[in-house]
Amino acid sequence: MWASKIAAGVTATVEVRRPWDGIMRPRPELFIEFRSPSGGLLGVDSAPWEPSLNDALVAQGIKARSLSHEAERLSIALRALFEPLTRRYNDDYFNSVLIELVQDMGMNTAEIEDLMPDITSYKPSQGVHRDECRDDIKATLAKVAKESVEQLRYSRGEALDILTAALAEYLDERFSVTSRRKLGWAKPSPGFWTLVANLAPGYPGATRDAAWTASAWDIATYLRSENFNTTAVTVERELLEQSANDSSFPWSVTLDPITRSLRFIPKTQNRLLSKT
Repeated sequence: MWASKIAAGVTATVEVRRPWDGIMRPRPELFIEFRSPSGGLLGVDSAPWEPSLNDALVAQGIKARSLSHEAERLSIALRALFEPLTRRYNDDYFNSVLIELVQDMGMNTAEIEDLMPDITSYKPSQGVHRDECRDDIKATLAKVAKESVEQLRYSRGEALDILTAALAEYLDERFSVTSRRKLGWAKPSPGFWTLVANLAPGYPGATRDAAWTASAWDIATYLRSENFNTTAVTVERELLEQSANDSSFPWSVTLDPITRSLRFIPKTQNRLLSKT
């Protein structure tokens, strides 16, 4: 029906709706608004999101109602476009190549940079699969960028802004960043580590120069009192990871699997012990 309206000279715009429902987002819906040549509203059609429907709308040059809606629309389209690649290369490898490629292409906008602390990926192994995966991802991004310019008639600058914003949305959803942040499971900000590094004097007999023990629950409770939304599970995971990977963090941290208590051993002490 919408195609016949367009053929009759009616203009149309698209809006994607998928409001948050707690920590989840429902299946997106497409709303197509029709206006007469004079600008009067003629009606609105709606339909559940289908890649084929969106492809047809793009082929007809029907834009979203704003650049932000266009970015959200494209982020949903990227899920379908990338799905064959996730099956071909497996999810983890695809994730690692995608993150590496986004960084190599200089697409680290403020929105993407904000997500990175909560995105865990490893450096992909070198070889033909990495090169093929990179080429497939770049071909997909080039395809949608070309469509933005040639079919939707955006300027190249607008097309790039839409693509980077869409990638941020896609990465957010793929890595469940916003959902985990809502639950308090995301990685804390750098201020988290400053607070933890200054916790020792608050525990009986504990200093920065002596080993000490604390429960992850107590640390999480303290951090929440300082407006850091976190959980004991997050504290355990992140402190163990931080002590292993960050040379500036002052302690080596181990976890007692029975008591769930964290033991902090000053790294200076570790170095002294390793010399004896």
